[in-house]
Amino acid sequence: MKKSLSILPILLGLSSAHAQTISPLIPLQNLTATTGSIGGNPLLAGACTSGTVSVPNSTTSMGVVATPSAYPGDGIWWEGYVSSSGTVTVEVCAAISATPASETYNVRVIQ
Repeated sequence: MKKSLSILPILLGLSSAHAQTISPLIPLQNLTATTGSIGGNPLLAGACTSGTVSVPNSTTSMGVVATPSAYPGDGIWWEGYVSSSGTVTVEVCAAISATPASETYNVRVIQ
């Protein structure tokens, strides 16, 4: 197995001796995707709409960060989760009666 060098030990403030104890590092997968458009229809307070996107190799034990491509509007929040292996669901919800702008959402799954 080929040993790899990483800047992670430097970023963590570890000495070169410590760096050798955590090498070789296994590279993390790039688990990212972009949803289709979500929103565009009126929502009552507390209601949500959702969309899904395929993120191969994601599992339900992983965390998700979802960010809209543009601001969806006041009183709107969003969240993402791995709903089944390989699939991320992004929910767009209204805290007040509102119509969220129809936007795509960038998704990153965290291992």
